[in-house]
Amino acid sequence: MNMRLALCQRKSIPNDIHGNLHTIMDDVDHLDADLLIYPELFLTGYTFDEEHIRDQLNEALASIQDTSRKKDVSILVGAPEISNEGIYNCAYMFTSGTMETYRKIHLPEFGPFTEKSRFIPGSEPISFTYKGFTFGLCICYDLFFPELMKHCTMYDGADVIICISASPVTSRTAFERVLPARAVENTTYVAYVNNIGTMGELEFFGGSRLLDPGGNELGTIDGEDIMTFELDKNVIENARKMRPVIKDSRF
Repeated sequence: MNMRLALCQRKSIPNDIHGNLHTIMDDVDHLDADLLIYPELFLTGYTFDEEHIRDQLNEALASIQDTSRKKDVSILVGAPEISNEGIYNCAYMFTSGTMETYRKIHLPEFGPFTEKSRFIPGSEPISFTYKGFTFGLCICYDLFFPELMKHCTMYDGADVIICISASPVTSRTAFERVLPARAVENTTYVAYVNNIGTMGELEFFGGSRLLDPGGNELGTIDGEDIMTFELDKNVIENARKMRPVIKDSRF
């Protein structure tokens, strides 16, 4: 069983929802992929202004959902959710017209990050199944809490962990050390899609990549680019026979 995954390391323009939406729509029209993945808060930019994007956000999300249905394709994109309680930092998963939302659980409040001041934390992990593969979701800082990914693998049967991110150059070494560990300890593919370019005082390092269940990098993106990969269910099954960490886990 196979499917095609596209890691879309594209530049996001803060507060330009229409421009960022156009980038997604153009990619959908030109890419041969089953699932397209975009970085954390890509639709609004990481440094968005709530009042500026409020009226456009739901319309843009509805447009992506409609495109997913018409094109029979899945799209995963980062964007805020504005509720009566406040704002959540979310990953929106559109699968052939349906929409699921993961709310980022772990919000950083250190160094250049002030997410606890900007967002409300989510409380529940989420997974989704598409074309025979189960995907567990996390956002950026979530990656440093292995229990979240272990939950998706043990209880939801995740084959692939997706991490969308807004990680600056100062965090690059930490992410590059943790990503292969998440793959090995769960015997899953790990798809990491990071922002690229500069927003405000933050310079994002890019470095989007796909790792196999042994923690080996299958490809890495440096600049603004897209890479497509074919996921193979047999690779996961073989890795779990060789190293049965999921079967032997106690949680």
